[in-house]
Amino acid sequence: MARIVLVNDEEDLVEMCKLVLEEVGHEVDALIDPDRAFDLMLQKPPDVIILDWVMRDRTADDLLRQIRGTSSLARAPVLIVSALADGAEKARLYGADAFLAKPFSAEGLVASVDRLTARAEPRAPAHL
Repeated sequence: MARIVLVNDEEDLVEMCKLVLEEVGHEVDALIDPDRAFDLMLQKPPDVIILDWVMRDRTADDLLRQIRGTSSLARAPVLIVSALADGAEKARLYGADAFLAKPFSAEGLVASVDRLTARAEPRAPAHL
């Protein structure tokens, strides 16, 4: 299944999403600190990135710009989650691949990730 990096400052939501996604077979690195997320993505490039649009001291646009500007991450599908009324428009404008409105169901989350993983390019195998 997919390696997913999930970044959201709502601890309860992060735990719920992590459990749901791991239950269906994904490997999930969940972070509540967006400042650590980019470094983790560089170390372990994900197949899918899930970002909350509004986090404590920043919005996802900064992180999304970093992702899209880094060759090893630029093609990773990004799912934005948000309760903002214009969240879908912001996600599109900043180059996200998909948007999921909060609140969302476990089924909605899994379906969104499944759609993104179906479109994603396969990761190159690690050299032994």
